[in-house]
Amino acid sequence: MRIARKLAPFALGLGLLVPAFGGDGAADDVAAAVRTLVTSEDAAARDAARRTVAAHPAEAAEAFRQLAAELSAAREGTAVRAAGDPAAPGSGDGTVIRVYDVRDLVVGERTIEKLAEELRRAVPDAEVRVASGSSIVVIGPPERMVTCQERLDVARGDAGLAFRIELRVVRAPLTASLGATVSGARPGAHIALSDPAAQVDDWVRAGDAEVVTAPSLVTLAGQRATLQVGRAVSYVADFTTSHQDGGIIVEPVVEQVFDGLAVDMLPEATTDGGCAVDVTVTATDVDEPLDETEREVAGQGVRVQAPAWVRSEMRRRLALANGASALVRLPDADGRRAYLLVAVSRVEIPYSTDEGIEVIDLGSGESK
Repeated sequence: MRIARKLAPFALGLGLLVPAFGGDGAADDVAAAVRTLVTSEDAAARDAARRTVAAHPAEAAEAFRQLAAELSAAREGTAVRAAGDPAAPGSGDGTVIRVYDVRDLVVGERTIEKLAEELRRAVPDAEVRVASGSSIVVIGPPERMVTCQERLDVARGDAGLAFRIELRVVRAPLTASLGATVSGARPGAHIALSDPAAQVDDWVRAGDAEVVTAPSLVTLAGQRATLQVGRAVSYVADFTTSHQDGGIIVEPVVEQVFDGLAVDMLPEATTDGGCAVDVTVTATDVDEPLDETEREVAGQGVRVQAPAWVRSEMRRRLALANGASALVRLPDADGRRAYLLVAVSRVEIPYSTDEGIEVIDLGSGESK
């Protein structure tokens, strides 16, 4: 019987076929050690607990079963079955209780609850419980543990994956001949083209469109990234006064409003080797010149500016093959049609899972 533990930032997998409870004076210490392994963030405490578990395999197996039952009861509001109860999970029926340390996967937008929900969808006939801020307990048949491990391996592979996102803001005169599908698209629409990037290149070469800007960035899978295309417009919003050397000093309060596009992106790897990107585009158009109002402050005539702007927001989820692109309609700007070209490609980051792996044989208590 084995406990396979991948030290952080890798996985902790404790695969236990639960035997009958031996019962001796060490049971309480073993139960405390098991609870420490599942819930503690302290490395030294976890290491001491690991040694205790390795020295008492039978008691450790029963302690894991009992802890899993407690976690289930706490979530469902039911009573915990007594040790040795034939109806309790893992009581000799071949059920496996496995505890995964997933702290390396709880990053960015992925919370431990979201990760647990992913596992529930992968193994609907197994019990999946959140044990702590870093551990998940899965109870079910051994074959379901294989599915769980495969899903976590995919997630761990995503942890070493990044995406290069390239944007092109394209503008075209209202009279440009871009085709009925493109010209008639409403703001926020994903325009279906066989090769959007090549189409944009053709428009630019023909003089029908212009690429205003073309920023790019690299971001990790599951990590949100934002690009701004535009400028900050400063304005005098108010004035403050202070006394110095018997006089009054009047100072302006300068604020800013962003004029342009803010593109928020959240890329995720897909099982077909591509990428799904949640794109939110916020377009702000500031009217200029700014409206001004005359005021009197401390006997001085001053001008306060009050900018006016129109702001719109569009959300799209784009499913793209690796290296592919998509074209999204933006609101008109400067009397021209506007479009956003999004191109995504995978960037592999070296990520090794061969280091820091420790296997403890519960039968002998020896580390390998």
